[in-house]
Amino acid sequence: AWVMRSFTPPIDAPKILVATPAGELHELGAMMAAVTAAEAGWRVQYLGPNIPAGDLAKAAVKIGADAVALSLVHPDHAPGAVSEIRELRRALAPAVAVIVGGAAAIESAEPLAGVGATIAPDARAFRAELESIRPVS
Repeated sequence: AWVMRSFTPPIDAPKILVATPAGELHELGAMMAAVTAAEAGWRVQYLGPNIPAGDLAKAAVKIGADAVALSLVHPDHAPGAVSEIRELRRALAPAVAVIVGGAAAIESAEPLAGVGATIAPDARAFRAELESIRPVS
């Protein structure tokens, strides 16, 4: 949190919601994504681990998120996460990007892409994805 507070995005900065999906308790990757997004000039709302799709969708709508970033680390959680991300994608406007990173996301790239998520295999790819989807102000 203190690292993210060191970045002050402009008032019109794009907004991103960062968390881990339901069942995923490992949040270090999500924390790293939040800091990366803040450093890239995005307004970050960090929710933490184990957030159900319905709650993610409500929070994304409430803050007017341009993107949702999720970290998926544990391979045993991937099948459930794909289902959660499918539900999230259905609840969000098509313009809201869903970006998933982490070891289990890479292993589950095909099913995640099939439900409308973009895979960011590392921080550099995540930052590039943020730049490519940055709304024009």
